[in-house]
Amino acid sequence: MREMIEINELTLDDVSKMVEIYTKVTGKKNMTEEKMSEKIDYGQCLTAVGAFNDSVLVGFIIGDVTQDSFGLEEQIGWINMVGVDPEFNKLGVGKMLGKELLNRFKGLGTRQVRTIVQDKDEGLYQYFLRLGMNEASWKVLESKL
Repeated sequence: MREMIEINELTLDDVSKMVEIYTKVTGKKNMTEEKMSEKIDYGQCLTAVGAFNDSVLVGFIIGDVTQDSFGLEEQIGWINMVGVDPEFNKLGVGKMLGKELLNRFKGLGTRQVRTIVQDKDEGLYQYFLRLGMNEASWKVLESKL
């Protein structure tokens, strides 16, 4: 089945399937097509690619590049969202998407990529480790308002 997977740019036509995949993966119904459309609006997001099996979206990854954040001058690639239809887990779809995004970041001159993973999300944590990412020396802070 992996041979039939193609990686292509996401478009607004893919949004409803992205929401469906997001809901399957997270079990949450809080993602609307409007919210997802904003995430792949190329004014806000530099890179959004999908994995397609026989022209049907089965996974996606969204990232962007920032510069001059937190006093740092270098360009940083951020992985913001990844989702793979559970029926396509363990087939290398997530790895294909991750490698594509990392290659696109590299092509843009980005030399460092970051993401944030909740402690409870061990599967996602392991996914990023398999992509070659490591824990950073940064601390994430938050405040409930």
